[in-house]
Amino acid sequence: MLRRFGSVFLSGLSLGLTLGLALQVGWARAAPQPLVMLVDASIDMPWAQFAGHEVVGGIHFDMASALAASLHRPVKLEQMARRRLAEKLESGEGDLVCASSPEWLPGNVAWSVPFMSSDDVVVTRKDVQAVKSVDDLLGHTLGTIAGFAYPELEKRLSPGFVRDDAPNMISNLRKLSMGRVVHAVVNQRSLMYLQRTGAFKLPIQKPLVAGHNQTGCALSRQSSLSLGELNASIQALTKDGTWERINAKYR
Repeated sequence: MLRRFGSVFLSGLSLGLTLGLALQVGWARAAPQPLVMLVDASIDMPWAQFAGHEVVGGIHFDMASALAASLHRPVKLEQMARRRLAEKLESGEGDLVCASSPEWLPGNVAWSVPFMSSDDVVVTRKDVQAVKSVDDLLGHTLGTIAGFAYPELEKRLSPGFVRDDAPNMISNLRKLSMGRVVHAVVNQRSLMYLQRTGAFKLPIQKPLVAGHNQTGCALSRQSSLSLGELNASIQALTKDGTWERINAKYR
């Protein structure tokens, strides 16, 4: 059977193919582009689990999944060197960096409301003189992570804040275990996770809180996502308990 449209004749089969193609094109045009969430390549579990260059688990993975569902937009995770995070956001090649703060990630970006804590602690080997206060660390070398900022610690110990940088937290704790440093600054959540899973067994003194950090998401000013949309999503996920469930999963 032939059907006439103006001066054009289409068979039933070709009409179906044409309409199908038109629907596919229309869907492709309507489908939102994925938001690109950049993840610092130097972090470890429970924050992120990497398989090659892919982010396959951890808090950032769960965070991206929650935001994608709330925003009704796909979110693509992309591993990135820390020194390039701000550059990628400012150029619009990335949309988001989450679980961060302006002190850690300076640049021309917009910041969401804070919604997740990420405290730093100083850990000291058990076999050395007891440390009662952060002030006791003045002039002592502290194991730190390259590119990381420790604003509260720097302010409290300056100018006697002496760093010994490692590429990531696992390397930092390895230096502590080997005795290359006797004090190290680590993320409290990461320390608890590694102790719970048996990945870090070195006897240590009671950790000293070195910084209380409330973190949010840095949003590229070039992003198709507005700050209002992001904040509304974050607040909805706070209200329904999603962030607390993610936190509880990795305690």
